[in-house]
Parts: sequence; structure tokens; C-alpha cells
Amino acid sequence: MSELLVAIGEDPSLSITTDGAPGLKWTGEAKSSGMEFNFHDGEIWSSGTPDDLTLRKMQDIAHRLDATLVMEDGETFDLDAPVDTAAPEPLTRGQILFRVYVSLLLVAGVIVFFVTR
Repeated sequence: MSELLVAIGEDPSLSITTDGAPGLKWTGEAKSSGMEFNFHDGEIWSSGTPDDLTLRKMQDIAHRLDATLVMEDGETFDLDAPVDTAAPEPLTRGQILFRVYVSLLLVAGVIVFFVTR
């Protein structure tokens, strides 16, 4: 339990849960805010699929506790793996038009292929 107190430190978004396995509850800004992380035998795991912000928070806590981060399916997560929280760039008008053009060419090619058979 003292390890969890160290992990919390001065982080007001974390609180200790005592029902069941000792764990941490994160009330952060992520979509899965309120998600609980369980800590047992040097492993941190959650009962759901964390979004990117939650995963980054779990990585941070795992680093503090020198713990292994375990996903819901039992697979361990590389603590140093980057977590991509950036949204993809929207397509420009030119990119959209190009994709439409290529799609139309493909459809026209398929039609010509079946008509000339």
C-alpha cells in the first residue's frame, strides 16, 4: 500500500481504492475518466480498454512503481512505447478530390472490363 501512496505523490487526480485488489482510481481528463487501475504483484492492469490519455497515465504510474503494464488481454505493454494522442490531420480538398477521382477511374475500369467481355 505504501507503494501506491508514493505513486500518487501530489497528483490530485489519483486516489487509492481498497475494495478488492489495491488499486488507483484516476479522475483525469480522458474519456475513460474514473477508470480504475489495479496494482498487484508488480503489475498494473485495468478492466477495460484505456484510451490514449489513460494509457499514458498508466505508463506514468507504472514507471513510478517500477511495475509491468498489463493490457486486458494479458499482453504486457512496453512502458517506453509512444502513445499517439494526436488526432490525424484532416484531408485537404485536393486530397479528397484526388481520392474521388481515383475511385471513379477504378469504377469506370471495372465497368469497361465487364462490358467488353
